[in-house]
Amino acid sequence: MSTIDLTRLVRARIAADTAARGHFRQIGGAAELAAAQRIIKTVPAVWVVPLSESAGSPLWAGGFRQKKELRVAIVIAAINVSDGTGAAALTGLALARSIIEEALIPDDTGWIPEGCSDVMAWAAGQLARIDDNGCLWWQDEYATTHLVKTPT
Repeated sequence: MSTIDLTRLVRARIAADTAARGHFRQIGGAAELAAAQRIIKTVPAVWVVPLSESAGSPLWAGGFRQKKELRVAIVIAAINVSDGTGAAALTGLALARSIIEEALIPDDTGWIPEGCSDVMAWAAGQLARIDDNGCLWWQDEYATTHLVKTPT
């Protein structure tokens, strides 16, 4: 079975995006996220971490084939407590999410990561946490599919 490092592909895509590079003070992976969650030093920041892989029913067409769904989590740390109500933090989060979405879903044709069989698509989003320093942590999930086939 072939494996695709979707986390690496998505992280590279975000890092190559001009708007993302200009906005985020840090673009990292799972190792950097673990350290940042202990004490966040720079915001806004984004991390790409593997989330899940799942498979659908086998498809039989000239050999064994199966669609595998690959998901990554995009974790965003945003903080702006200048207004005292948290509304500014939400505005900062909306901008950060918009920049990520534009990088991963750039236009009507979308982006198909190398080795995948479908475009990246937004799958879900949720508040991850608000830490003691007032930093808002948000997690968006993006998914694509990969067609797994037996070698001939």
